[in-house]
Amino acid sequence: MKNIYCLILFMFFCTGAFISCTEESKNEVIYDPSQPVRLISFYPDSGRISEKIILLGQNFGRDPELVSVYFNNKQAKVVGVDGDMMYVVCPRMPGDTCTVSVKIGNDSAVYTQKFRYRVSVSVSTVTGNGKNEYLNGDLSSAQIRARYLAVDLEGNVYAIQRSDGTDGLIRVNEMKNSVDLLGSNLSAPNALCIDMQTGVITFPGDSPQQLFFRYDPVEGIVRTKNLVLVTAPDGTGAPGTTTGSSGDGRYKHAMAACPWDGYVYTRFRGGDIVRIDPVTFESYTIYTTAFGDSYGLAFDPKNPSVLYIAMLGEVRDGYGNSICSIDVSDPTHSFKMLSAPATSGGFRDGKLENAQFRNPCQIYFDPDGFLYIADRDNHCIRRVTPDKVVETVVGIPGTSGYKDGSKDEALFKAPWGLGVSQDGTVYVADYDNARIRKLAIE
Repeated sequence: MKNIYCLILFMFFCTGAFISCTEESKNEVIYDPSQPVRLISFYPDSGRISEKIILLGQNFGRDPELVSVYFNNKQAKVVGVDGDMMYVVCPRMPGDTCTVSVKIGNDSAVYTQKFRYRVSVSVSTVTGNGKNEYLNGDLSSAQIRARYLAVDLEGNVYAIQRSDGTDGLIRVNEMKNSVDLLGSNLSAPNALCIDMQTGVITFPGDSPQQLFFRYDPVEGIVRTKNLVLVTAPDGTGAPGTTTGSSGDGRYKHAMAACPWDGYVYTRFRGGDIVRIDPVTFESYTIYTTAFGDSYGLAFDPKNPSVLYIAMLGEVRDGYGNSICSIDVSDPTHSFKMLSAPATSGGFRDGKLENAQFRNPCQIYFDPDGFLYIADRDNHCIRRVTPDKVVETVVGIPGTSGYKDGSKDEALFKAPWGLGVSQDGTVYVADYDNARIRKLAIE
């Protein structure tokens, strides 16, 4: 108890005395590079974003600019250092269980003690009032029934609305308090992707098989385009000549921009995964999977040639209700199912290899490599951590409804789509509630 009391006193000292250190005391060299940095313990051993943490050890020195502290791979802010104590601020979402490491000069050390990060989730409604018919306006008065979403680097949320009198591309801007229709009558538009380098938005149409749409924010016009079907470099057939992309297989419901090679990829209902040149629109099949639909495609920012695919329950050959992946740099040898077989659908968190989903729809990576999944028929938002563990972020499995609030309170009804901003905010197309919702995850 006495030690805790001393640490609390030190915390107050840190917030005042350390920040007001004179240049003379800051530059006074107490860190001895000839001696090792020794780590003892830290307090508290768990917390949320911006938690104030005291690190105890030896040979820390007094200059915060010489010190780096990491919670897993996330760097913490160092507020003050005084020889055998250090005051740091926990970074945002470093991982559930954190290894805390300290680097001073050329010396580094790792605490044996672990820090437990407590995730906080709150859900709010951005726009929409439960009515399906689209209506322009500010966030409080607009009506929208978004099916798919994507977020650009400026924080604009782009939405696709299908049916209900509107087949169009919509832009939602929270800062400007506006909801605007950018293009309509687009013939069954589907899940969109954004090239983060150019800002260009690309999204497929149902049919014919060549149909897709392109929106350049600089130009400000949604244009209808057609894939140019060519033979693949290895001489294999082009889309439309395979059995997968004709008849009922010609539909395509998602696209993803690849940061590794600059191409855009789609998957036909017939199973063909197709590479598209974003300039010439020449396209060809790189691999053919089982017949059945996908509403979600996303590239892993940590492994930018790896494409993740959300398979609906209808996908054949045991791939229904699963998450799969393929490395587009080696498509012939890399396609695999990552989650557990669950062709009739299910719900299970845990290791990805054991996890189950029920009609997973749009998927989206955040900048830290977490894969978010709109698990439509479980009425939940799930995510896969970088170490391949599935967890339910928000929603009650199998229970639909509409309610904002905390992780334990919020309810969704058939969330089809989602997008993630650069700051980690998750936006959800809560389809059957006809609203766009927002998850603040810290």
